[in-house]
Amino acid sequence: MSSQLSVAIEFSPFGRGWNKSSLGKEISCVVVAEVVRHPEIIAQNSNGVPNAYYVVTNDDMINVSHILCLHVNDKQTEVFNDAVTHDGDVRDKRDDSL
Repeated sequence: MSSQLSVAIEFSPFGRGWNKSSLGKEISCVVVAEVVRHPEIIAQNSNGVPNAYYVVTNDDMINVSHILCLHVNDKQTEVFNDAVTHDGDVRDKRDDSL
């Protein structure tokens, strides 16, 4: 997992979608999720590993809140770049004109 959208997108390759989809033939998906606060989960900082990466070994400790579907389109890329704050957090930005 990553706390930064730009990092998560790098690990989400584009794949073939349904050819009649409004998103196009090639899509990529990224989820917005949170790790549940639980006594078994310990935050660790390792030397050389940026805080943007998290390893979660129990998927029961993850709550998915949104699924972002990306498609190959320059305008869409601009919208997602605008939706990422300077520290990599995602803000809620909807553009119905796309």
